[in-house]
Formats: sequence, structure tokens, C-alpha cells
Amino acid sequence: MQLEWSKISNQIIDISIALASIDLPPYVLLEIIDWLPLFEYVDHKKKIDLIVNLRKSIAKIFELRKIK
Repeated sequence: MQLEWSKISNQIIDISIALASIDLPPYVLLEIIDWLPLFEYVDHKKKIDLIVNLRKSIAKIFELRKIK
């Protein structure tokens, strides 16, 4: 079965944003995501890179809000 990265990545982003308020470490979030159906078949490197980059973006947004 071929998985479309664009659909999977959007779901990972949604999950990461939904759980951002409890501030889980990236690898804990990856472990949670891997428990979901079909996510285990996606490359771990792609998933962790997406999660880490999204966390950086969220942190940057909060940082900019503090400055204003």
C-alpha cells in the first residue's frame, strides 16, 4: 500500500498542534503517532523532522507574541 506523504504529513501536523499544549518531547509524540494505524509505515526520519520543525515554528510564534 502506498501512502501519500502530503496526507500523512497533514495528519501529523494536526496531531502535533492538538497535543502542543501538553508540551511532549518530539520522540514521545513520535511514539504516540506510531501507534496510530498506517503511520508506522512512514519513514521515522521524515516524521521526526516534521515534528521538530513544527515545534520550532510554534515556539517562534509564541516568542514573537511575547515581543509584541
